[in-house]
Amino acid sequence: MGNHLCLACLLGFTLACIGFNVMHDANHGSYSSSERVNNLLGLTLNALGGNSFIWKFKHNIIHHTYPNVDGMDDDIAKSPFIRMCSTQRLGACAPGATYLYAVVVCNKFYDMGAIQDFEKYFLHKINTIALAKMKLEDHFIFWISKVFYILFYIVLPVLADWLDKLAVVFHKSACCTWPYTRCCISTGTCSRRDEHSNLLHLMKPRE
Repeated sequence: MGNHLCLACLLGFTLACIGFNVMHDANHGSYSSSERVNNLLGLTLNALGGNSFIWKFKHNIIHHTYPNVDGMDDDIAKSPFIRMCSTQRLGACAPGATYLYAVVVCNKFYDMGAIQDFEKYFLHKINTIALAKMKLEDHFIFWISKVFYILFYIVLPVLADWLDKLAVVFHKSACCTWPYTRCCISTGTCSRRDEHSNLLHLMKPRE
């Protein structure tokens, strides 16, 4: 349990470093003097579950043009779950908003990868503002990165867990059947009739 918690904290710290340093500056075009390098490193957001194209329009254009303006800035569009400005209505979740916000932040990349980006992609708008037209390569990058995201963050961990449990089952099965297998080899027969006596014979300490 302790090791898992440490690894979870390390993963969260790594995601934050990528998100708030490399990805953020690269998608602002300020990480490198090379546009190609910025575009490439900006795609690290796609590896975390988001989408570079949508983020650039949402953050660089909308957020920096209408910072914290209700109805325009998608960064504060968390109502009715979380009230982030005085013009938003006080929802039913307000009494526990502090704890709810912690849950929302912890699941931000999963929400971005599984819900928010698809909503913006199919509705062709971010909050109340129409999304910029995507090129063919933008559509391709969107879908291929989502497929890899699902494979890497969902399918592979589940598959690894199943394989680990399957390996334990096979190991226990082998440990249980190996004494009987030795009986078969030593006696030249696999008759169940003599199984008990053969096992007792093998379990006797050698003199």
